[in-house]
Amino acid sequence: MYSIPHLHLLFQVNERGTRPDSKKYDYKDIVKASVDIMNDGKDQEFLLKMSLEDESGSILGVSESYVHLNYDEEVEVPLYWIINENTPEGWYSATVELKCGGFVKDFMKKDNVFEVVLTNLPPKVYRDYPTTRYLPLSEGSALTFKVNAEDRDGNLKLVRWLLNGEKLIDHPVTGSSCSDEYTYNFDKSGNWVITAQVWDEKGDFSFVVWDGIKVGDYEKPDLTITSLSWSPENPKIGEEVTFSYTIKNHGAGKAGASKTALFIDGEKVCEDAVNSLDSGSYSKETFRYKWKATAGMHEIRVVADCKGDVEESNEGNNEMSGMLLTGEEDITKLIDEFIAWWNENKEELFKAAHEFIDEIFKAIDELISEYKKEK
Repeated sequence: MYSIPHLHLLFQVNERGTRPDSKKYDYKDIVKASVDIMNDGKDQEFLLKMSLEDESGSILGVSESYVHLNYDEEVEVPLYWIINENTPEGWYSATVELKCGGFVKDFMKKDNVFEVVLTNLPPKVYRDYPTTRYLPLSEGSALTFKVNAEDRDGNLKLVRWLLNGEKLIDHPVTGSSCSDEYTYNFDKSGNWVITAQVWDEKGDFSFVVWDGIKVGDYEKPDLTITSLSWSPENPKIGEEVTFSYTIKNHGAGKAGASKTALFIDGEKVCEDAVNSLDSGSYSKETFRYKWKATAGMHEIRVVADCKGDVEESNEGNNEMSGMLLTGEEDITKLIDEFIAWWNENKEELFKAAHEFIDEIFKAIDELISEYKKEK
């Protein structure tokens, strides 16, 4: 157990946390360690880092973990590294490093050696076509998917095709490399994921996915609010506030004229007319309405196509909200005044703080001396 003073911050590190096991590690095995930290100083943040080195000192990998501890709080921090397919075989050691402020301490340095032995490498899988993972389709569309694969230390066994995680079909394959195709008819609207798993004879597999398949009517427009702002940004009570926004058509089709509504604290206060928007185009708008600011926190909400004039591919993404805080004072001015005050007085404040801390440690020394005399 260590008690380490550093800039008047005290904490303890318990080296009796768990160390990586001295054993052989294979592909997908997890190298684990942990460190116990007891914070008996002020609230502070710790960084723990586990580095794995080979015999030449080259770094295999690094695992990091941040933890914030309050006074008198204790925690066990886990660290781990997963052996991947590119890990060279050989002997490795683990070093755990702790950082807090300017303090750095190494633990477990090179006294726990382990060996990496890869008994099987998983297949390598490549997406052939479609090359993109994101595919907008209409209902009833048929699409063919193709993968290429290779096994670097054995033979392949099968290619398994899945839809949204459910198996569709297994295609047996042989040899150390293969190409495989599968055609699926998307007869229902929705979001779909096609996965191709390639298995080797030893029971390991790798996979590729097409996870952005959207089936439906994508020739329609899709109006969204992409930005919301007001001026002045930090209004005072009684000031007039104007509201601006940006509306964009994310859909494939053209959007006709529409109206956008402005709500303040749940109440609709005005509407704004928007001209038609081509696919991918946007327009920056400002409401003619001027709101007289009242004290407190207020919810500002803007809703595109509030009358439902435009038939969209997605009717659920038409809103944007923000919170507006009104105060009696100009917040920016207060901040500037505080910064000016701080710059003028910081040296005296630092000096007073150091004197106060020195007095505390002086008092502690006197108490310790009196205690020793009584003993």
